[in-house]
Amino acid sequence: MTEFQLGQPVRYSRPLQRRYVFDEHEDRFNRSKKVWVEQVNYKGEPESGTGIIIGKRTLADGVNQYNGYDEPIVFLPKERFTAYLIAFDLTRKPVYVRPEHIEESS
Repeated sequence: MTEFQLGQPVRYSRPLQRRYVFDEHEDRFNRSKKVWVEQVNYKGEPESGTGIIIGKRTLADGVNQYNGYDEPIVFLPKERFTAYLIAFDLTRKPVYVRPEHIEESS
């Protein structure tokens, strides 16, 4: 796996976005999952583009646990993975992309 440098120009595909997933067999307030899924366009195809590396993060998939009406909701991570933060436009927020979906660009 290649380590990318800050400010390095890259091409990427399959950026990630955070989603809530509710298991129909579990109580919605007890076990809602928070997972990172691939962004798709209006046709259902994975997004792609070019940009520069502006950071490296550790992201987690897991579940939200509701402990009662007077207790806070607690996030319990189940899986952790590394993603790079890529800026592709001055007026839009950067995207998270897994290292295997990034290529060096010149």
